[in-house]
Amino acid sequence: MRIKGYLAMAALLSGLLAPGAELVWNYSGTESMPKEQNGAFARLSDVKTPDGKNALRVWAKYDSEELKYQPVITFMAPAGVLENAETVEISFYCRADFDGTLELRSTPRSNTAFHLTDTVPVKFGTRWKRLTCTLKVRPARGGEPVIQLPRILLSTVKANQMIYFGPITVTVPAGKEGAE
Repeated sequence: MRIKGYLAMAALLSGLLAPGAELVWNYSGTESMPKEQNGAFARLSDVKTPDGKNALRVWAKYDSEELKYQPVITFMAPAGVLENAETVEISFYCRADFDGTLELRSTPRSNTAFHLTDTVPVKFGTRWKRLTCTLKVRPARGGEPVIQLPRILLSTVKANQMIYFGPITVTVPAGKEGAE
């Protein structure tokens, strides 16, 4: 089952997202757009992914090495999506004006120093590439009703150089029976 944009958020909040379903951030409305932090900016572009989908244009005001904290874009999801999950899979097309690295993780909305998943680095380049990573969910949960899933750190961003993201698919499979 695929649920898109703000309909996905409504389904998640109402508990309709079944284990194994996909949450797709497709940038179709304000609820499907990321939050911007630490000098990161994100806007819908007219660039298309290899599969013809709209791409999100992301850039930063500064080089990442100039900053104390990396530029970040985040997508909000209800914390319940991680309940009973052992892993979270994230997949999307990406290309940029330069070669670099992103770091993906999930954190509570307000305490981003506490990681709900492991952090996974993924490399991107100047050609479209489907990036897929699996985040291992940590046993301790944050206790907040909203989490950042995914939280994407622009680890090697260069000032005013573009990174393009296709729609981001988050798959949260069911965990083992009896898992917390």
